[in-house]
Amino acid sequence: MNCNKCGEKQDISQGKSVNFCSSCENKTVLQSTPSENVNLSAPPPIGSIIQFADIDWRVLEIENNKMLIITKDIIKRMVFRNDWEKGNKWENSDIYKYLNGEFIGKFSNNDKAKIVPQSHGHIFLLSVEEAETLFKHDFDREATYKNTPYWWWLWSPTHIPPWGLFRFPKNIPHWWWLRSPGRDNNFAAFVDYDGGVDVYGFYVNDDDLGVRPALWLNIQSFNQWLVKIESASIFDG
Repeated sequence: MNCNKCGEKQDISQGKSVNFCSSCENKTVLQSTPSENVNLSAPPPIGSIIQFADIDWRVLEIENNKMLIITKDIIKRMVFRNDWEKGNKWENSDIYKYLNGEFIGKFSNNDKAKIVPQSHGHIFLLSVEEAETLFKHDFDREATYKNTPYWWWLWSPTHIPPWGLFRFPKNIPHWWWLRSPGRDNNFAAFVDYDGGVDVYGFYVNDDDLGVRPALWLNIQSFNQWLVKIESASIFDG
């Protein structure tokens, strides 16, 4: 892996910072090919992409011996709660049941043991407060859903007629749920496609919004971290 300022090859196998060049006088950014992974013995910094349970996660916060991570991408689209008349309480939601049932059930026992359980679940969605404070910019919250293109009923001034079905391609930013309630019992908050936090919310039985799981890891349970090196952190600058 080379420094993009002086070109000097860098060795971070001993846990050196992934954004500091040992040959330059000033801090700079290390660069590599998008597919390059490195093993670090020290915990990776906030904004890094790590691999855990065969999934790519972004580091959001480090607190004492814990690390908060969220999936880099939206893993699926689903309703917050299918029966909207029963309310928007997170612990009773379909997403809570999925994340703490089927989803975590795919983890190995070794990986499960590294998760620090919280009062709102082993695996959870971010709250409005977390989504607003743990990302520096709106665009930092943008996430894509890679699996399939989808259709959405939208109004557009350039479309004739102005109302119609629009096909969204793969790999574009998409809406994703938060665990906080929306404006009333039938709504849950979410992050918009442009990264804005919508506290008004959307109907809990809408299945077009995505899921980005989050969890806390016990840092002391890791000897090495598999980190995906990017040209720059979205949390920089």
